[in-house]
Amino acid sequence: MNITKSVAAATLISMSASIAMAGSPDAATQSPALATPAAVDWTGVRAGLQVSKQTGRVEYLVNDVLFNGADLQDDTTFGGFIGYDRQIGNYVVGLEASLSKVDTVPVGFPATHLNDVKSVKARFGLAKNKTLFYGVAGVSSSSFFDGGPVYDQKGTVLGLGVEHMVTQKVFVGAEFAVHKMDDELSATEDFETRINTVSLRTGIRF
Repeated sequence: MNITKSVAAATLISMSASIAMAGSPDAATQSPALATPAAVDWTGVRAGLQVSKQTGRVEYLVNDVLFNGADLQDDTTFGGFIGYDRQIGNYVVGLEASLSKVDTVPVGFPATHLNDVKSVKARFGLAKNKTLFYGVAGVSSSSFFDGGPVYDQKGTVLGLGVEHMVTQKVFVGAEFAVHKMDDELSATEDFETRINTVSLRTGIRF
């Protein structure tokens, strides 16, 4: 009888030890923790360069009636931009100033030159981790001359774009924008310009 009790006690001790070892961190095989990608913070100053493919049209109106017009020569332009963004949840709001070095002419009017396009744009976007989808709206200006006085044009710019963070600081992107500008030459004469740009952009966030 004593032998039976001793065997039972030894069995219980052995089972308890096995259970304790199985529950210990050293004995059990631990599943490796999955690394969570760091969230992208879109808040801050950014600056960069852009190259743009440009098309467009100029029109000369008299008493608001089209008198003459021509397409702009297709052109490749280069420029830069600087801006600031603030992230609120998954939304990003920001402001940007940009300059594109332009010197193009309307087809058939080699003496008329359209020069640098400057813009100040507000933008509103939706962030999806490392990618930002956004729209822009703002004011735009340029100048043109035809051998005489230099005329300044002012107007609006609207567009859509996307940016992608390549590293924590470097980003690449693309943007389509439409600039509509005009200048009143006199009480009856008006010069209107529409410029379409498709831009590839890269820059750094600070």
